[in-house]
Amino acid sequence: MGGPGGTLRVASIVDPSAALDPVRAYDVFSLELFRCCLVRTLFSTNGREVENGGSELRPDIAEELPTVSEDGLRWTIRLRRGLRYAPPFDDVEITAPDIVRALERVADPQASAGGYRHYYTSIEGFDEFGEGKTASISGLSTPDPYTLQVAVTSPTGDLGWRLALPATSPIPPNRDDPLGAAQG
Repeated sequence: MGGPGGTLRVASIVDPSAALDPVRAYDVFSLELFRCCLVRTLFSTNGREVENGGSELRPDIAEELPTVSEDGLRWTIRLRRGLRYAPPFDDVEITAPDIVRALERVADPQASAGGYRHYYTSIEGFDEFGEGKTASISGLSTPDPYTLQVAVTSPTGDLGWRLALPATSPIPPNRDDPLGAAQG
């Protein structure tokens, strides 16, 4: 095995437009390709077998595991500072609004057709946003660029694992499209 860098060639038996879109990819091959090589999320796993810690949630973009309120309804996640996107966005730092943008894209029924939408309906206002009834997801807030707060309608103990799915990988802003660079 060589060092970092090089070319990764991948063949897929699924529709490439879905297989390489984090909000629509729903097969084990795409999920692993995203986890190992293409996207970063708030949390991740080490990609190993369960007996080797493979089911243990670990911070990735997040500084540490989330702080959850005593009633289980409010999650606070602090992001690492200084993380940037790959080219051509390598001058753009990853911030909490980029995670909100990703979840807004998940809520959008056209963008996420056949994807993960149902995993996030416990977030306050998620469905209303997806139905076009509100301009934002009320359960998502960013009190500063490096803090994401998530309010859920009922305790959702596996929310951390849901936030480790590729669909929630941050999306850089695009001034021409509210869903960011993923659409433009």
